[in-house]
Amino acid sequence: MQDFDNLLTSFPVLANDSAVAAAQAQQGLGQTMRQGFFAGAGQFGMQLHGGFSWTDRNPTTVGARRTNSGAVSLGYGVSDAVSVGVTASFAGTSLANNGFDMSAGPGLAAWARYSAGGAAGTGLQAEAAFGWSRAEGEITRGRLLANVDLATGSSSLETWGGTASIGYGMELGGWLVTPHAGLTHYQTTRAAYTETGASFNASYDEMQVSRTDLTLGVTGEIRVGAQGTLSFGAGIERALGGQDAVLSGTSDIPGMTTFNIPASFVANQTRGYVTAGYAHDFGNGMTLSGDLRVGHAVYGTSPEVRGGLALGFSF
Repeated sequence: MQDFDNLLTSFPVLANDSAVAAAQAQQGLGQTMRQGFFAGAGQFGMQLHGGFSWTDRNPTTVGARRTNSGAVSLGYGVSDAVSVGVTASFAGTSLANNGFDMSAGPGLAAWARYSAGGAAGTGLQAEAAFGWSRAEGEITRGRLLANVDLATGSSSLETWGGTASIGYGMELGGWLVTPHAGLTHYQTTRAAYTETGASFNASYDEMQVSRTDLTLGVTGEIRVGAQGTLSFGAGIERALGGQDAVLSGTSDIPGMTTFNIPASFVANQTRGYVTAGYAHDFGNGMTLSGDLRVGHAVYGTSPEVRGGLALGFSF
């Protein structure tokens, strides 16, 4: 025997789970696309990066989310002003109280950076990147609902994205101040799949979830001693549009032979953030840097915390 009301409730809950899972996949790809750096003219550079993001749960709504990632970037200095490169990453996401149990998956990005002032960061600044990521695993409907059989199926989340930004670096009283603006677009596909294991199962159509963000921000950097650089930043992200998660398909549940259920979670359309970081140049072609960012998450009221360490080499 199953609770029929809870059985019906399991579908809009899964629609909300899908929206959160897609947003987390997009956030992870964004980190992969933003691993570009400057290499000297005619030089190669390599950067090893380890990062995380964490958002605590919101009571009775969005569960906690965590993503841990590692990335390797290889870049080449076409000139003192232009560097191009590629990044390969591997990331695993944990979604508490969410029906998505995805394995760690790969990501790839190609990027390019331009600075009129070269590594000094002065004058016109521009960067662009294009990336892809994928994760596979199981999706379970009915979790945390009393007297509902768990129905599980295998599927994947595949995300494509592109980002471009422009800024201008100015030296003001010992600080390098750079206001900047950027656009980022994500397109996530949850593949079609069929459930098994329950008294009443469902088959789901392919789901598309997309988002386009406008970012406006400013960063400030100041030298600390002969080899260190301290940086701070702040900005806002504004969602310009996109396609929300809609759960559609067929089932053998009476009254739900076909269904089309949009997610009810409302995304935060305007999201602020602040950043802080430190980079140390060892003077032998090796640099070590760390950064921390705190801001609004796409879903929920708990802050999203991101951080990472990067070790860079030039040769």
